[in-house]
Amino acid sequence: MRLQRQAAGWVMSPVPAFWARNFDDFAVARQRLEDLIGALREQGDHAQVAPALTHLARIEAMTGHMDSARALAGEALELVAQTDQETYIDVALCAQAHVRAYAGELDGARENASGVLDRLAGRQDFVLEGMAREALALAALQAGDLAEVDRQLSRADEINDLVHNREPANQRFQADHAEAVIGLGELDRAEHLVARLEGRAAALPRPWIEAVSCRCRGMIHAAGGNLDAAFAAYERALTAHQNLDMPAELGRTLLALGRLHRRRNERRRAQEVLERAVSCARRGGSARLGSRRTGRADSLQGAARARGPADGDRAGDL
Repeated sequence: MRLQRQAAGWVMSPVPAFWARNFDDFAVARQRLEDLIGALREQGDHAQVAPALTHLARIEAMTGHMDSARALAGEALELVAQTDQETYIDVALCAQAHVRAYAGELDGARENASGVLDRLAGRQDFVLEGMAREALALAALQAGDLAEVDRQLSRADEINDLVHNREPANQRFQADHAEAVIGLGELDRAEHLVARLEGRAAALPRPWIEAVSCRCRGMIHAAGGNLDAAFAAYERALTAHQNLDMPAELGRTLLALGRLHRRRNERRRAQEVLERAVSCARRGGSARLGSRRTGRADSLQGAARARGPADGDRAGDL
């Protein structure tokens, strides 16, 4: 950022922040975006402040800082309205949709994302369409609507192919898609999705892609009845989580592991792990995933339903 400020004629860029984000260094990504936003404001370049705010909001949501994420997404929307930035209205709406979906505010998330798709009627914008569909899929996952997750993310996957994007860390929907397809019982198709994640993890290892690819592999093993292999995969995922500041993702891995302990009739261990899953989901900012019913961990239903057919338990049985 210092070099960008000193270099006359250079356009300050969020790319250094994206680089840190894609390598799961969220603290560095956050700092770089905050520095960028401050520098843009100093220069009076308010047109570029709003998109930077949306990127920062997404990072805050992924890392469980929901109050900050809401505030940043709201500020971005206000700024594009004040500065009449038609181009970035949909970007800001998508950011708010993602934040709301992470927080379990599903009606608001659907309203934002569906509004973007309505605004795109008659014009083609693959990037915006993909962002909106990813938010709709996240809301559907939280609600346990696996068919809708698959529908939205199949299109998002098509868009990635159209724009030649092979880097999952740009959007991070690929594990959601694989888990939904596993939950639908389509294991051959799920195998392709998981193998693709594993291939990327092998090519460029990073904590998030290692954690979610191992979790998905464990779910496929569990769906096939190979509980020992599933357990080993979940353990590998937990090792990757040690270097990943995404508490909601950790909660999802612990949920899968806890349900596996139940299948192995390890009830006490299952309860311990599920309690940790609840705690992580709450720390991740999701009221829906982290809430409880009747004092049990069974109300992690949004993510649990994505594992129901695969693991043989329903969330309400926990």
